Amino acid sequence: MAKRFTDTNKWSKSWFMDLSTMDKLLWIYILDTCDHAGIWEANWKLVNFMTGLTLSGLPESFNKQVTPLDGKRYFIRDFVEFQYGILTDNNNAHRSVLNVLQKYNIKTLAPNEPLNSPSQGAQDKDKDKDKVKDKDIRVKSKIFKPPTLDEVRKYFEEKKYSNPVTESEKFWNFYESKGWMVGKNKMKKWHSSASNWNKRDRNITKSDNRFDNPDRKDAYADL
Repeated sequence: MAKRFTDTNKWSKSWFMDLSTMDKLLWIYILDTCDHAGIWEANWKLVNFMTGLTLSGLPESFNKQVTPLDGKRYFIRDFVEFQYGILTDNNNAHRSVLNVLQKYNIKTLAPNEPLNSPSQGAQDKDKDKDKVKDKDIRVKSKIFKPPTLDEVRKYFEEKKYSNPVTESEKFWNFYESKGWMVGKNKMKKWHSSASNWNKRDRNITKSDNRFDNPDRKDAYADL
């Protein structure tokens, strides 16, 4: 038994709400009995038998929803768009749909044209979210820009670190000489390193020559 998507939002669409009860039944019947390309062949005897209606033609209220192909066939305009999304020749099911569309010279839905279906729409939304996340990651991981001495000094003063003028200059000179490297890695956030510098500075013996020892280990590395 063939399965297909159904638009549950149709009940709130103005054109569908304006239909009579009989026309609503007919529309649902057409969607269920058209072929996989949205082509419906009218057999009014069968329609009346299956639905209990007494019809011999489509109501005028369907004019904007279907396109007449000949005396008894109609193309449901939104069917392919809703069911398949992007049509491609690489997909066997899509190729069959494309063949039917070409047979009836329906050119409104070309291969690879982006369409909106329930599954494709959800996938597109996920892709959009992933793009936003990737963009955020790229922004966050952008190339580190070393601060100027003035920027470091202002930051130390704003944070009210001890001896902001002197310590900011020592901090800047220290990392500037190391190429703003933390161990073997490029520094990512100098503000974090500055915070660690200030914390450790309070725990280090305040000796005038504590930076003069060339063999001194990097006590200010940002771990």
